[in-house]
Amino acid sequence: MGPCAHYLTRQATALSADCCNGVRSLHSAASSTQVRRDMRECLRQVAVWYNNLRDEAAQELPGQCGVSIGIPISRNTDCSR
Repeated sequence: MGPCAHYLTRQATALSADCCNGVRSLHSAASSTQVRRDMRECLRQVAVWYNNLRDEAAQELPGQCGVSIGIPISRNTDCSR
């Protein structure tokens, strides 16, 4: 998700190919419930770390890259589910 940081924090206005490749990799790796829980926790921590993260951009990111990862990217994600 590192290549997405500039877009998610308003430092870039367009998504990079590397960003979407990372999102697609997450989609491919989400193979089990435990892996999805681990990913949610990781993404939640990233969202908390970036103070200026645009929540709406983060939530729309997978769709803009053509995938549905089923994992909300948000500071408020409940990682126990």
